[in-house]
Amino acid sequence: MKKFRIFLITVSLLLVVTLVVTASPLSAATSKVLSSNFTLVNLGSDEASVIASYYKPDGSAWDADDANETFTIAANYGQKIIAQYFDKTLTAGQGSVVLSSDQPLGAVTQILARGQVPTSGAYTGVGNPAQMFYAPQVFSKSPSASGLQNSQIVIQNTSDSSNNITVEFVPFPGVPGLTSFTNSSITIESGASYLYDLSEEANLETRWTGSAIISAETGKTIAAVVNTFAGPNSLQTYNAFPSTEVGPSWSIPQFVSKLNNGLNTPVLVQNLSGVEIPIDDLTLSCVAATGFTPVTFSKTNAISVPANATFAFNPYGSSNVDYPDNWSGTCSLTSDSDKNIIALVQMRRPGFSEELAAYEAIRGDLTDTKVIVPLVSKNQANGFATAVTIKNLDLLNPAEVTLIYTPSESYVAGGGSSDIVSFDATIPANGNLIQSQRFGGTPELPNGWYGTLLVEPKTGETPRPLGALVQLTNTVAQPGDTFMAHMAFTQP
Repeated sequence: MKKFRIFLITVSLLLVVTLVVTASPLSAATSKVLSSNFTLVNLGSDEASVIASYYKPDGSAWDADDANETFTIAANYGQKIIAQYFDKTLTAGQGSVVLSSDQPLGAVTQILARGQVPTSGAYTGVGNPAQMFYAPQVFSKSPSASGLQNSQIVIQNTSDSSNNITVEFVPFPGVPGLTSFTNSSITIESGASYLYDLSEEANLETRWTGSAIISAETGKTIAAVVNTFAGPNSLQTYNAFPSTEVGPSWSIPQFVSKLNNGLNTPVLVQNLSGVEIPIDDLTLSCVAATGFTPVTFSKTNAISVPANATFAFNPYGSSNVDYPDNWSGTCSLTSDSDKNIIALVQMRRPGFSEELAAYEAIRGDLTDTKVIVPLVSKNQANGFATAVTIKNLDLLNPAEVTLIYTPSESYVAGGGSSDIVSFDATIPANGNLIQSQRFGGTPELPNGWYGTLLVEPKTGETPRPLGALVQLTNTVAQPGDTFMAHMAFTQP
């Protein structure tokens, strides 16, 4: 029987009692005490039998509650949520998790500062480790409109033996005084994770900003996640990009420019072609959502981009001539000369709030026609609510889809209805469909509902390639950062 494995790098697994009584920050990048939870979705057609193996940073076993180590998940997009802060056996600290299953799984981890001014981030579990990963944006002691920025690169060894890791740092083009640096002194035991705090890296200058390349030994594999803290409360978390997933075209489900609420989405593009990308070779082509103008606009790179370096399409602080005011829509990104690139989208509201998030763009050649969202939540009592932006990657034809909302087993056990809600929708060619559960939300779902979402081709219609962005938000106004984002899972 085929076995599936997912690797979860959980930056801080802390118990609630420890959080309140004796816990202390785990790195210099943040003063916060962080906790985590992860949501699993069964992507298979049979019930999943799952084993969760927890590891401390030295590779030793990290004992957890039995119910969180061995469990089952219902077939056909069943869901299970495991919160480390409710685990009575896990001791305070940081570590990693390897999930083994007889069915394919999807996983999303949330990182939270519980009982404090909010700080939060989210990322997806890694199902396909690689020998090399790319991080388009990292910082060391770098000032910004959101406060001092510091990144952590969290690296998990997904091989069966110890692994020697190399991290190469490439400065952002045009910033004077920044130099390159390579660290080849990191060794990680099997299953364990290493938290590389760049605020403590003496070989990176103050104000350092740029990209990173994370490599394992030849023949071995890793997974990598990047956390960037800004100011006292902001956090963005994203999955680094595996070397197996680079390409010349990318799709951005949601791009916004100087919205009235302060939101902007800079797009960070890392050049992985091995040669310099010339001026005007990168093209960001954007189509407005209904009600926004102009209907279309496009931008190109104003400077050449050295190999392995990053260029930013950044609406924040730009003039209306460069990027339109109060604009929302979807974009595609291409290298006109077919150079290999990757793209990261940052979501920030400097000057308006401490909210900060990031998500990975979608490969432009993706052919999957189903989207699976592990956690959809409508207007919980504490304000938690999600928004899903579904992108039709077909540039010429609309996508006729069916949306299927399946309640979580725990929602039903708590007295919620077990009814599955489904309805049809049309997504314009190269357009998006937003399913926001904030405030009014999807009228077919009651407040307090949570579960999974499947988007699939409508019966009898031609399937179109789809991808999706998930935003985890809070509708209750409060200081700090309650904003998170991650990509949905897709299937053929």
